[in-house]
Amino acid sequence: MTKTVSSILFLLIIASLSFVAGYSYKNQELIKGYGDKVLRAIKDSKTAQVVIKGPPINVKTVRPAASQPIQSNNVTKNWTGPQFWDEISNKRREIGLSPIPSNETLCTLAAIRLAELRRLERLDDHNGFKPLIDKYKEDLQQADLLSLFEFLTSGAPTAKEAVAGLFNTMGHRALFTEVYKGGCAYAADTFGVVITSK
Repeated sequence: MTKTVSSILFLLIIASLSFVAGYSYKNQELIKGYGDKVLRAIKDSKTAQVVIKGPPINVKTVRPAASQPIQSNNVTKNWTGPQFWDEISNKRREIGLSPIPSNETLCTLAAIRLAELRRLERLDDHNGFKPLIDKYKEDLQQADLLSLFEFLTSGAPTAKEAVAGLFNTMGHRALFTEVYKGGCAYAADTFGVVITSK
């Protein structure tokens, strides 16, 4: 019970720090350092699943593309969330849409999801997404973030290749062709998580 309470308090502190610190892609070094600390802290803790009862939130997931094995040993495979978000924005501009505005609440959720995937060392077929949304349902409703989408990728050696993989996969293409009110991306160890809201 003590672990559950401390885990919940820890996540609330992380969410508060995320809100205070903000998520600005203009200062990538600050973000990378902050994001790495958050991910390390989350990875070291076990989160409790708390379901908040209330009206259902419209949650949609997109099945992940099959991971392709990484063949090149010469490619740096440590692309970051800001690099991933920049590439997503570039691809949207390329096809004539504006970038998705960054949202701090969705950044917190993306960071938590990335930590879960890194802990599993594989994509989880979105199994952890709905429990996470249920856990933060009240915060999401207050922020008017009710129709949420999750996009997952793994195995790409660069952020640009991760975006190309998403763009060329049915279902994931919606990340580049739909209009969203907010979103956020986190990435590490060739895993990428994007959460958006309409």
